[in-house]
Amino acid sequence: MSDFDYIQKNTPPEFPEKFKTALLPENIKKNRYSDVLANDDTRVKLNNNGYINANYIFQGRMIASQAPTIETIPDFLQMIIEQQVPIVIMLTKCKEKTRIKATPYWGYKSEGGKKVFGNYTVNTIDTLYDDVEEDKFMEDIQIRYLQIIYEDGVYSFIQIHYMGWPDFGVPLNPKDALDIVYIQYIIGTTSKFSNRNLVCVHCSAGVGRTGVYCLLSRIVEMVTYEILEKSETYSKQRCLFFCFNI
Repeated sequence: MSDFDYIQKNTPPEFPEKFKTALLPENIKKNRYSDVLANDDTRVKLNNNGYINANYIFQGRMIASQAPTIETIPDFLQMIIEQQVPIVIMLTKCKEKTRIKATPYWGYKSEGGKKVFGNYTVNTIDTLYDDVEEDKFMEDIQIRYLQIIYEDGVYSFIQIHYMGWPDFGVPLNPKDALDIVYIQYIIGTTSKFSNRNLVCVHCSAGVGRTGVYCLLSRIVEMVTYEILEKSETYSKQRCLFFCFNI
């Protein structure tokens, strides 16, 4: 473990009264980093009273989460099912240089496509590209259609995995970040997932890249709806009626 990773993993949080649940002895090990905890006021609560390092943001329209560890993948999958999350945005590679940043919670098609995590089996139904396919149109973006098989049934969701945004850095191609936002909205409004509008976003810690993406997504949404609202307003004005109704 590098000095940086050791310090980040063992630094106590400020304002511990806001993180009482995260700091319970049984929950401390569920946090990937000791200085990035789930705030009690907005944390996502699992149905069995379990703890997960994830919080609602923007009045519950999005979930910002840490990348699950091998021990917390079942909790992560439980959250996806219970919260009816249709789209998960992953903004980190599983490994960056020598540092583990995330644990895969899906099975690679090249390895059979299925993986078991406790009481959950995750089946990779389809991918936009095979894991080893070359000449990809979107080199750093992978889209997976995943299915969770569990005791009470089956749950499906889409994962958009962006691998071109290094930790403590910026997207290698800034346009990619906007492309992901647009892909998210296209899937969320035109597919069978359109009746579920909660999006879960995670990088490694769930704060830096995750926070920037959530803000970018919200800005795009606000600008888009503002343009549509203005167009509707203008179309009702007599002098512009023809222009906006052709």
